[in-house]
Amino acid sequence: MNMNSLVIVAGAARARMFRTAKTASPKVPVELLELDAMEASANDARGGGAAELADWARQIAMRASQFAHYHFCNPILVVASEAVSAAILAELERALPNVPVRRLPGDYVELRPHELMPVLQEQAAFEPWPDRELGQIAL
Repeated sequence: MNMNSLVIVAGAARARMFRTAKTASPKVPVELLELDAMEASANDARGGGAAELADWARQIAMRASQFAHYHFCNPILVVASEAVSAAILAELERALPNVPVRRLPGDYVELRPHELMPVLQEQAAFEPWPDRELGQIAL
């Protein structure tokens, strides 16, 4: 299991960032700690246009890159709908070109950390990646 993951769970109007952490419990060895939550302004993604979505994705990527510059996080997981995740991936590639990013489909922005973790584990989000995916944006 990748222990230094930054998890971005985003929707068109809200984004949350988590990181994985070890626990003292053998039954639940890993948990998600919420680091940050962001709300889109009225001029951002709620407008629904491509420019608004790109601006929202840029804000999310900037916040993630600030965290990544101070804390080792490898990989970054982006959990969002196809349109939102594609915009975030494009911005992350510019902001963090050497950090592997993995996209997972889903709209889970409202889930609590203890509800989100099993969903991510079911999708094998924390399993090692094939070598061909490391070092590049994984689509």
